[in-house]
Amino acid sequence: MAINENRIPFDVRDYSHSSHDEFDIDEFQFTESEHKYLPNFVDMGDAYIHVEVLNAISMMTLTLTLEGACHLKDEHDGSIIEYELEDSVDVIIAPESEEDNDIEPDEDGVYDLRGSILALLFDAIPKNYSETPLESYQKDNYTVMSQEEYMASKSHAPSAFDDLDLDDYPDQED
Repeated sequence: MAINENRIPFDVRDYSHSSHDEFDIDEFQFTESEHKYLPNFVDMGDAYIHVEVLNAISMMTLTLTLEGACHLKDEHDGSIIEYELEDSVDVIIAPESEEDNDIEPDEDGVYDLRGSILALLFDAIPKNYSETPLESYQKDNYTVMSQEEYMASKSHAPSAFDDLDLDDYPDQED
C-alpha cells in the first residue's frame, strides 16, 4: 500500500520524550476530491488547527483544536462571508495496543492525522450556509422559508402535548 502524499504525518518517536507538547498544522489545504464535500468553502482564512500532545507512556492523547474564521460562499447570493470556527476532537494513539488506537499507523510507522483533521473540519464547516435574509414563498406543494422563519412557525404551531399537565405525572422529572 502506497503512502498518501497528502498525509499529515505524526511520528510518535518525536514526542516520546516529553509528557506534554504542542504544535500547529500550518497551511491546511483540501484536495480536489475532499473539497467536493464542502462546495461553498473558499479558504481557511485565519483559521488554524492546534495540536496538543499528552504522553502517558503507553498511550498518547492528541487534542486537535480548530479556531478562527474561514471564508465561505453565501449559498443564496454568492458573496464571500467570514464564518467563525471553534471545535475540537481527541485522538488516542496507543502504539502498544491496536485496540485502543483511534487511527492506525502507515507502513512506515508514522500516523496520518489527515483523516482526523478532515473529520474535525467536516463537522465544523457547514455544507450550506447563508446570511442573506430570505422571504418565504409558497409553491403548489411546498413552502421555501429561512431557518428563522421555520423555527418561529414551529414554536407557534399547536402540539399534541400542549394540553398535558405535568401535575398529572408526578413520577416524571423535568
